[in-house]
Amino acid sequence: MPRRTLISVAHTATTLSLSGASHYSITDSWSPAVNVYQLLDRVEVCVDLAGIDKAAVDVRVEPGRLTIRGHRPPPEPREITERVEVAPTQADHERPAQPARRGRSENTVRVLAMEIDNGPFGRILPIPEDTDLTHVESRYTDGLLWVILPRRRHTADSD
Repeated sequence: MPRRTLISVAHTATTLSLSGASHYSITDSWSPAVNVYQLLDRVEVCVDLAGIDKAAVDVRVEPGRLTIRGHRPPPEPREITERVEVAPTQADHERPAQPARRGRSENTVRVLAMEIDNGPFGRILPIPEDTDLTHVESRYTDGLLWVILPRRRHTADSD
């Protein structure tokens, strides 16, 4: 892609982000999926953060905006140690049996598919202006972050 086109795409994405039409952020490498539910007295946001330690997630609620940032380490195969069988020689038949040696398998890994996002992430979502910022709650269970955004109650005098 020519450089001018890349700059144009970056400018358009930044402009969309600033207008609130997108969740793109030029400083973050990926954006987690969300479900947003509007109920009578609150809005609930569910963020897919599978494989992320909750200590690595930063949630900020400000008037009109919910910001979620963090970092997910890349998933990697666990180190595999396997038993190495040594083919016996004629001399081995004349010696007492030795236990099989243990060693590391080849460290070569061939990636067949890589679809899981990792590294820094961020998501900025618009929230209702009447969100009661003093009573926001969150919970992190089974890789899902739930943010509960209660709405302020409107009295007859405020209408």
